[in-house]
Amino acid sequence: MIGFVAAGLAGWATYVVISPRAMRSLSDRIAPHLLTRTTQTPTPVASAAVRHAGLSWSNEDLHLRRIAAAIVGATVGVLFGQGDLFLADPQASTPALIVLGAITGTLGLRMWMTSRAESRRRQALHELPAVCDTLALSVLSGTSLAASIEELIPGSSGVVPGELAEAHAAYDGGVSLTEALYRAAKQPVHPSSARLYSLLGHAHQSGGRLSEALNELARDFRADLQRSLTSEGGKKALAMYAPILALMVPVTLLFLIYPTLVSLQQLAGNP
Repeated sequence: MIGFVAAGLAGWATYVVISPRAMRSLSDRIAPHLLTRTTQTPTPVASAAVRHAGLSWSNEDLHLRRIAAAIVGATVGVLFGQGDLFLADPQASTPALIVLGAITGTLGLRMWMTSRAESRRRQALHELPAVCDTLALSVLSGTSLAASIEELIPGSSGVVPGELAEAHAAYDGGVSLTEALYRAAKQPVHPSSARLYSLLGHAHQSGGRLSEALNELARDFRADLQRSLTSEGGKKALAMYAPILALMVPVTLLFLIYPTLVSLQQLAGNP
């Protein structure tokens, strides 16, 4: 019976973790009854970790999904404690297994978000040179910065165009373009993106030869991308050759040392 209850809890918690709308379904149903005295609902605030991972979660959604992930892990611990997962008489370890499972579930969600954020950082680094070149050509043709960003957004998809779209949306909402770009430069997905947004904001505020500055920045981004690709290739090569070397070195040493050991044994046995 406990196994069925635990499995049901695990299924519900798993659905909560993977469903993008599960957290808001209940609130959407009761919101009209609770918000009769307010004219508008506050916009959900997302933490930097959630935004960097490209997730449309608020802080409340993140907390609830952490709880759901902990429930999934704790449920697995209960199943282990009940002996339902091929363990024999582990009743004494049930509390420890529950705690360990909850911690594992929470850490698993955090690792998944970190992996998504790292993938988006690599994607942003690949996008930055092309975005700089596109904006430089648009500005060079006489288009204003705001119009150049507006032209870039519909035909582009990715991390950097998405951040520029958020800045332009803030600009459409009444915030100055300089302030919107400076806000985007505070916590971008990739740290190098802050250089682009700061440059755009400063150029819009004080003027200057923006197209030349964007071309120079694009060259810097390409150099950073080349260094990143070289470093990533070295890491992959090390990960590929490390197991081979780990097997070859002991075997080679064994073949080199074994004849010497046999000779020493023969000398020791025949005085």
